[in-house]
Amino acid sequence: MFSSSTLSILFAIGFTAFFLGVLPLWDAISNNRPLVNDTASLLTELQGLQERKDELVKIYNSVPQDNIRKLEAVIPATPTSLDIPFLYVLFGSIAGESNFHIDTITVTPRSSTDKFSRQASGLQETAISLSGFGSYDSIKAFLQGIEGNLRLLEVQNVSIAPREKDQFTLVVVLKTFHQ
Repeated sequence: MFSSSTLSILFAIGFTAFFLGVLPLWDAISNNRPLVNDTASLLTELQGLQERKDELVKIYNSVPQDNIRKLEAVIPATPTSLDIPFLYVLFGSIAGESNFHIDTITVTPRSSTDKFSRQASGLQETAISLSGFGSYDSIKAFLQGIEGNLRLLEVQNVSIAPREKDQFTLVVVLKTFHQ
Protein backbone atom coordinates (compact mmCIF):
# COMPACT_ATOMS: atom_id res chain seq x y z
CA MET A 1 0.00 0.00 0.00
CA PHE A 2 2.62 2.64 1.07
CA SER A 3 6.26 2.29 0.45
CA SER A 4 8.62 2.36 3.41
CA SER A 5 10.00 5.76 2.38
CA THR A 6 6.47 7.21 2.25
CA LEU A 7 5.74 5.77 5.69
CA SER A 8 9.01 7.21 6.99
CA ILE A 9 8.11 10.63 5.59
CA LEU A 10 4.58 10.47 7.07
CA PHE A 11 6.04 9.37 10.41
CA ALA A 12 8.54 12.22 10.32
CA ILE A 13 5.78 14.73 9.50
CA GLY A 14 3.60 13.37 12.31
CA PHE A 15 6.50 13.39 14.77
CA THR A 16 7.41 16.98 13.77
CA ALA A 17 3.77 18.10 14.08
CA PHE A 18 3.63 16.58 17.55
CA PHE A 19 6.76 18.39 18.74
CA LEU A 20 5.95 21.68 17.01
CA GLY A 21 2.21 21.76 17.63
CA VAL A 22 1.04 19.55 20.47
CA LEU A 23 4.01 19.68 22.84
CA PRO A 24 4.10 23.53 23.12
CA LEU A 25 0.36 23.51 23.78
CA TRP A 26 0.86 20.90 26.50
CA ASP A 27 3.64 22.99 28.06
CA ALA A 28 1.39 26.08 27.99
CA ILE A 29 -1.42 24.13 29.66
CA SER A 30 0.80 22.56 32.30
CA ASN A 31 2.42 25.94 33.11
CA ASN A 32 -1.02 27.34 33.94
CA ARG A 33 -1.41 25.01 36.94
CA PRO A 34 -0.85 27.87 39.48
CA LEU A 35 -3.47 29.93 37.66
CA VAL A 36 -5.89 27.00 37.77
CA ASN A 37 -5.25 26.58 41.51
CA ASP A 38 -5.79 30.32 42.13
CA THR A 39 -9.00 30.24 40.11
CA ALA A 40 -10.21 27.20 42.06
CA SER A 41 -9.56 28.94 45.40
CA LEU A 42 -11.37 32.08 44.18
CA LEU A 43 -14.29 29.92 43.08
CA THR A 44 -14.41 28.29 46.52
CA GLU A 45 -14.39 31.72 48.17
CA LEU A 46 -17.14 32.91 45.83
CA GLN A 47 -19.24 29.85 46.64
CA GLY A 48 -18.80 30.59 50.36
CA LEU A 49 -19.97 34.16 49.80
CA GLN A 50 -22.90 32.91 47.75
CA GLU A 51 -23.91 30.63 50.61
CA ARG A 52 -23.72 33.62 53.00
CA LYS A 53 -25.56 35.93 50.59
CA ASP A 54 -28.75 36.20 52.66
CA GLU A 55 -26.76 36.94 55.82
CA LEU A 56 -24.63 39.57 54.04
CA VAL A 57 -27.70 41.24 52.50
CA LYS A 58 -29.31 41.37 55.95
CA ILE A 59 -26.18 43.02 57.41
CA TYR A 60 -26.02 45.51 54.51
CA ASN A 61 -29.71 46.38 54.87
CA SER A 62 -29.27 46.98 58.62
CA VAL A 63 -26.84 49.86 57.93
CA PRO A 64 -28.65 53.22 57.66
CA GLN A 65 -28.78 54.49 54.07
CA ASP A 66 -27.28 57.83 55.11
CA ASN A 67 -24.15 56.03 56.37
CA ILE A 68 -23.91 54.03 53.14
CA ARG A 69 -24.07 57.23 51.07
CA LYS A 70 -21.34 58.79 53.21
CA LEU A 71 -19.13 55.71 52.84
CA GLU A 72 -19.68 55.56 49.08
CA ALA A 73 -18.71 59.23 48.82
CA VAL A 74 -15.51 58.70 50.84
CA ILE A 75 -14.15 55.57 49.14
CA PRO A 76 -13.20 57.22 45.81
CA ALA A 77 -11.49 60.06 47.67
CA THR A 78 -9.27 57.69 49.66
CA PRO A 79 -5.95 57.34 47.86
CA THR A 80 -4.53 53.86 47.38
CA SER A 81 -1.04 54.92 48.44
CA LEU A 82 0.79 57.66 50.26
CA ASP A 83 1.79 60.03 47.46
CA ILE A 84 4.06 62.58 49.17
CA PRO A 85 4.83 64.65 46.03
CA PHE A 86 1.08 64.97 45.46
CA LEU A 87 0.67 66.29 49.01
CA TYR A 88 3.33 68.95 48.41
CA VAL A 89 1.63 70.02 45.18
CA LEU A 90 -1.77 70.00 46.89
CA PHE A 91 -0.66 72.25 49.74
CA GLY A 92 1.31 74.49 47.37
CA SER A 93 -1.75 74.91 45.19
CA ILE A 94 -4.03 75.73 48.12
CA ALA A 95 -1.41 78.17 49.50
CA GLY A 96 -1.03 79.88 46.12
CA GLU A 97 -4.78 80.37 45.77
CA SER A 98 -5.03 81.84 49.28
CA ASN A 99 -1.85 83.97 49.23
CA PHE A 100 -0.45 81.95 52.15
CA HIS A 101 3.32 81.32 52.34
CA ILE A 102 4.46 77.83 53.40
CA ASP A 103 7.72 77.58 55.34
CA THR A 104 7.89 73.83 56.08
CA ILE A 105 5.93 70.65 55.47
CA THR A 106 6.82 67.50 57.38
CA VAL A 107 5.18 64.20 56.39
CA THR A 108 5.48 61.38 58.94
CA PRO A 109 3.99 57.97 58.11
CA ARG A 110 2.82 56.15 61.22
CA SER A 111 4.97 53.33 62.58
CA SER A 112 4.04 49.73 61.82
CA THR A 113 2.48 49.31 65.28
CA ASP A 114 0.13 52.22 64.61
CA LYS A 115 -0.74 50.77 61.20
CA PHE A 116 -1.61 47.48 62.86
CA SER A 117 -4.33 49.13 64.89
CA ARG A 118 -5.84 50.61 61.70
CA GLN A 119 -5.78 47.40 59.64
CA ALA A 120 -9.36 46.54 60.57
CA SER A 121 -10.58 49.56 58.60
CA GLY A 122 -8.04 49.06 55.82
CA LEU A 123 -6.77 52.63 56.21
CA GLN A 124 -3.32 53.80 57.16
CA GLU A 125 -2.62 57.18 58.76
CA THR A 126 0.04 59.74 58.00
CA ALA A 127 0.74 62.83 60.11
CA ILE A 128 1.48 66.11 58.34
CA SER A 129 2.92 69.16 60.11
CA LEU A 130 2.80 72.40 58.15
CA SER A 131 3.99 75.87 59.08
CA GLY A 132 3.78 79.14 57.23
CA PHE A 133 2.65 82.72 57.44
CA GLY A 134 0.19 85.18 55.97
CA SER A 135 -2.54 87.63 56.78
CA TYR A 136 -5.57 86.61 58.77
CA ASP A 137 -7.62 86.36 55.55
CA SER A 138 -4.98 84.26 53.78
CA ILE A 139 -4.75 81.85 56.75
CA LYS A 140 -8.53 81.59 56.83
CA ALA A 141 -8.64 80.94 53.06
CA PHE A 142 -5.85 78.35 53.36
CA LEU A 143 -7.69 76.43 56.09
CA GLN A 144 -10.93 76.62 54.08
CA GLY A 145 -9.04 75.23 51.08
CA ILE A 146 -7.87 72.28 53.18
CA GLU A 147 -11.41 71.76 54.46
CA GLY A 148 -12.92 71.85 50.97
CA ASN A 149 -10.38 69.49 49.42
CA LEU A 150 -11.43 66.00 48.32
CA ARG A 151 -8.39 64.42 49.97
CA LEU A 152 -9.29 63.20 53.46
CA LEU A 153 -7.46 65.58 55.77
CA GLU A 154 -8.27 65.65 59.47
CA VAL A 155 -7.09 68.76 61.32
CA GLN A 156 -5.50 67.69 64.62
CA ASN A 157 -4.11 70.99 65.91
CA VAL A 158 -4.01 74.64 64.81
CA SER A 159 -1.75 77.27 66.30
CA ILE A 160 -1.76 80.92 65.19
CA ALA A 161 0.68 83.50 66.56
CA PRO A 162 1.40 87.14 65.61
CA ARG A 163 4.43 87.62 63.37
CA GLU A 164 4.72 91.19 62.07
CA LYS A 165 2.27 93.92 61.26
CA ASP A 166 -0.88 92.24 59.89
CA GLN A 167 1.02 88.93 59.51
CA PHE A 168 0.51 85.75 61.49
CA THR A 169 2.35 82.44 61.76
CA LEU A 170 0.27 79.28 61.33
CA VAL A 171 1.30 75.84 62.50
CA VAL A 172 -1.21 73.12 61.65
CA VAL A 173 -0.98 69.40 62.30
CA LEU A 174 -3.07 67.24 59.98
CA LYS A 175 -3.76 63.57 59.54
CA THR A 176 -4.40 62.01 56.15
CA PHE A 177 -5.42 58.48 55.25
CA HIS A 178 -4.63 56.06 52.47
CA GLN A 179 -5.44 52.44 51.73
